[in-house]
Amino acid sequence: MKISLPQRLHKYYDKKHNLYLIKTELQQTDADLLVFPELFLTGYHIRDRLSELAEPINGKLVQGLAKLVKKQGCALIFGMPELDTVQRGRIFNTAVFIDKNGNVNQYRKTHPVNFGPFEEKRYYHEGNKLPIFEVDGTKLGVIICYDIFFPELAKIYALRGADLIIDISAAPTTSRPFFETMIPARALESTVFFAYSNLIGPEKNLTFFGGNTVVDGRGNQLVKGKYLEEDDVEVEIDPKELEFVRANRPTLRDSRVELFKTLLELMEPKLH
Repeated sequence: MKISLPQRLHKYYDKKHNLYLIKTELQQTDADLLVFPELFLTGYHIRDRLSELAEPINGKLVQGLAKLVKKQGCALIFGMPELDTVQRGRIFNTAVFIDKNGNVNQYRKTHPVNFGPFEEKRYYHEGNKLPIFEVDGTKLGVIICYDIFFPELAKIYALRGADLIIDISAAPTTSRPFFETMIPARALESTVFFAYSNLIGPEKNLTFFGGNTVVDGRGNQLVKGKYLEEDDVEVEIDPKELEFVRANRPTLRDSRVELFKTLLELMEPKLH
């Protein structure tokens, strides 16, 4: 399975330009899966223009991409603000997944970040589902940026059969050491391939560092993108390699799933 994580300079507020970048890569790639970062369609710092720029998952823009994905035969993941079609005015920070047949699904960010310069909870609702997607028989789970600091997400995905976790991100240069610590840790503890796709370039008071990467189930780096500039980041992975990794470091076998329930019971008074 070939994964492509292109580092391209987006323009915030400019969906037309960013959509052009996605379409261009789709038309040129020979990868099985093409991945773009968090909120790539609009840029990260859109704040009070969010409701204007958000797109429904079943809208013309996403459906148009689905037709192109089906034509090109390359699955696609990209980030955008999703306008909910159930409750009017509700918006999610979403990773859109389109499979090779043009079927559309989504993951909504579980943990919108809300400290320092980040104000996501002011604008976005929390997602509460962990869907498993599939590309050519490889099962994968998606998280978004700050979600990486919650290891239970990757572990749940792995226990449900995922061999690959993809984190689409909008992480600034100040956060680089933390993300580069977490990426191999998430792979190693759950014995999964882990792919990271991050924005690059400046937006207002933040500069995103790029550094797209893929690591294997032992936490070994397979490919690494440049910092702060455009780059082509591609790699072939073979999920069958995880059979050996998991036989020699059986963290999934030894995970005490019953303790998840105990943790929820301990938290119950705080949840009511």
